[in-house]
Amino acid sequence: MRVVVTNHNVIDEVSLGIVSKDQIKYTQAERRLQTTGDFKPIVLLGLIGGSMPLDPLINKINGRTKRVKKQIVAEKKGSNIEKLSSYYNDSFFTAQLGICAEYVSGFKVYVIENNTFAKELEKGETAMLRFMIIDLANKYKQNISCEDK
Repeated sequence: MRVVVTNHNVIDEVSLGIVSKDQIKYTQAERRLQTTGDFKPIVLLGLIGGSMPLDPLINKINGRTKRVKKQIVAEKKGSNIEKLSSYYNDSFFTAQLGICAEYVSGFKVYVIENNTFAKELEKGETAMLRFMIIDLANKYKQNISCEDK
């Protein structure tokens, strides 16, 4: 007897009901923060009951929680730069925005540092991104010309 699965791309953990469809997927740094334990002062109330976990307190003292939070921010910025690169190739920055090729990667970082642009990038509003990126490119070119003098 032989079993042949022909339409195997439909079988996954969601279709089998193992995982819910709208489950949040955490990045590696976010999972690390969950295991590190974020110390909150309310945890000290656990001392009264005798059930206070020590890991969040120890990690707060030695600074691990702070380092992991910084890693999350850096990871998010890196993924935003990748997303920006997938929307616009380098020729868009050089030809249409007039940014020199050696400044393109610096411009991407400059754009990602803008909080409103980063929020719009996460939403995926490409029309709004285009207007914002043109405005930011003009400001960036002014900054570069001031530095070159």
